Amino acid sequence: IHVADPAIAHDILVNRQKELGKPTSHYDILNIFGENIVGTEGEVWRRHRRVAAPSFSEKNNALVHESSLRIAKEMMHAWEQHPVGEDSDFTVNVSANMMQYALSVISSAGFGKDLPWGEDETELIGTHKMTFKTAFETFVSNFGLYLVLPSFAFSLPFQALRKARVARKEFGDYLDEIINDASTSPSDSGYHNLLQALVKASSMDNDKSGSLSKDELKGNAFIFILAGHETTASSLSYILALLACHPEIQEKLHDECVRVLEGRNEPEYSDFGKLTYALAVMNESLRLHSIISGVPKWTADKSATIGNFVFPPGSMVHVTLQTIQRAPKLWGDDVNEFKPERFLELDQPLSIKTGWAPFSEGARGCLGKKFAQVETVVLLTLIALKYKFKLPEGVSVEEVFESNPLIFGKPDRPVKLVFSHR
Repeated sequence: IHVADPAIAHDILVNRQKELGKPTSHYDILNIFGENIVGTEGEVWRRHRRVAAPSFSEKNNALVHESSLRIAKEMMHAWEQHPVGEDSDFTVNVSANMMQYALSVISSAGFGKDLPWGEDETELIGTHKMTFKTAFETFVSNFGLYLVLPSFAFSLPFQALRKARVARKEFGDYLDEIINDASTSPSDSGYHNLLQALVKASSMDNDKSGSLSKDELKGNAFIFILAGHETTASSLSYILALLACHPEIQEKLHDECVRVLEGRNEPEYSDFGKLTYALAVMNESLRLHSIISGVPKWTADKSATIGNFVFPPGSMVHVTLQTIQRAPKLWGDDVNEFKPERFLELDQPLSIKTGWAPFSEGARGCLGKKFAQVETVVLLTLIALKYKFKLPEGVSVEEVFESNPLIFGKPDRPVKLVFSHR
């Protein structure tokens, strides 16, 4: 059953969690290291959320800002190494760069591990067979294999599978070390990255039945990567592609950055709430190109009545976010146009009721919403201050925004844009 009525969708996501829960069997493949906040329900999920929620704090958001700023500057410095003259145009594979940017931010703000842009670590620590950077990047690049192949497949005599198996073990061992370090450090040591904060929150739970096991901590670390890497990278690629198609919106974004920063070359975390147009650009891009198509729910063994509709026992219910976010009755006849200004003119809070919920909503809404907002606004601000960019000659808008039908929300081909200095 597909739900595209905003009021009913709101009721399902916000008010009826007990009657329409998450079909957890669909998420078993995500238990690579252990159970996690995404693939659990009921009291188990409440325990995960109780421990995980405090990790996404203002201290962590400030760390996200700091990490994003450093990594974005490293990325842009690499762009400046192109062989043509400084005043010439240069082409950037935005898709590849956004993948590396998002991966580096989640590594730094999520695990306290920096991945220097374009540099390879060479020194192995202890008994490790891979550096953290190699293990992390190889593990992430093989997500698809881990999710669909049975465990015995990684013992087959193929180099790619062997490397994927080693990377998974190595990354798991590195997570163990981070967890052990956080567990034995003083409680006032000031850890602000996600995994360390998660460990601290779990260890400080007076009722040990409310804490998370090491496997559950690692399971949630995996979810942090899954949520904070490819989805963020795809979102950033779409945002930059949309801006490339709309130079007038680029100029409005640039003007806001100049006005808010008052002569500074980079934003401070305190500027985040002032960069309202940058956030509106992100919101509008997510409205048009939601990274998830919808939110799955089900009625389990009891029926549920919502509005005038009865959902029988065992019904799969899909809240279709993309349909709601492009509903003309909510957004007007220009619903398919890229118009960030609409988010500056709202007279109601953003919600599924008003046609916007790319981070879902209710108790199961995405905990990392502000994490994603901060890393996006930092990047947009730095790029808008320094560059103009456009589509390459001969590339159509339709080609850029054609999505892979098997991976919703991911561009079908790499997004490449032509940059020039302001």
